[in-house]
Amino acid sequence: MHRFLFEVVASARGTLPPFTGHLVRAAFLTMVKNHSPSIAHRLHEGAQIRPYATTPLRSRREGPPFDRDRRTGVIFIREGDLAKFSINNLTSELGRDLIDIVLKDLAETTFELSQTPFRVARVSVEHLDPSTFLKPPKLVKRFRLDFRTITFFSVAGTETFCRFPDPVRIFGNLASLWNELIAAELGDLKLDDSAFVDWVYHTLAVTRYRLQTHTAKLGQTIPAIGFEGAANFTVLKDDPFVSWIHPLLMLATFSNIGQSRTAGLGVTYYTPQLNQ
Repeated sequence: MHRFLFEVVASARGTLPPFTGHLVRAAFLTMVKNHSPSIAHRLHEGAQIRPYATTPLRSRREGPPFDRDRRTGVIFIREGDLAKFSINNLTSELGRDLIDIVLKDLAETTFELSQTPFRVARVSVEHLDPSTFLKPPKLVKRFRLDFRTITFFSVAGTETFCRFPDPVRIFGNLASLWNELIAAELGDLKLDDSAFVDWVYHTLAVTRYRLQTHTAKLGQTIPAIGFEGAANFTVLKDDPFVSWIHPLLMLATFSNIGQSRTAGLGVTYYTPQLNQ
């Protein structure tokens, strides 16, 4: 697993929409496509679980994140503004390919976000071995999740969405990501996701939350509506499945959770309370 942190500088003045995660994804895929169309195709095409996630553009200046219009949230970019975003890769195979492209070919690359030009000033790489999620074992029975960007979940078999940090939705999503992308990295260490989600339904509870509902426009698609804020959770009884809480939530900090996580939705921070 790798986190690629792009530090960029605005080449001219411009404006950006209030949410930029989908623009970051599009720019990254275009940059990769210019150097390896086959890898870009692997990242973007098909209905498989995608092995990467993004974060929206963030300011590197002190103080407020960006200058924004108070009514619309539109971001005002000035020439020379410094900003950053992350691309998080979840598999070793993709990581090897991206390291070669990102570090060798993307430095000083120019790109546009909503017609505002930027230049890649620096790229740094953080490597994380997923085995560190498992040792030492941490029995986390209370924890807090901070949802930094809009988060929501699909409801199978319906056209509706869940816009609340339902433990079943959160951990069902993470269990699928683990089994599809991470298990093979750890000797096919898979989770019985059906039994695990049933355990979550009966055992894991939201104990406190402070959330707000927000809307983000992802291009020309229907606006995404979801929650942001923080929630506390408690495991109500002991069980061997407790040992999976920490690994899955560590994964969440890399993978994002919920719908459109590759477009910067579902960015999640995790704070455990370890039981002695």
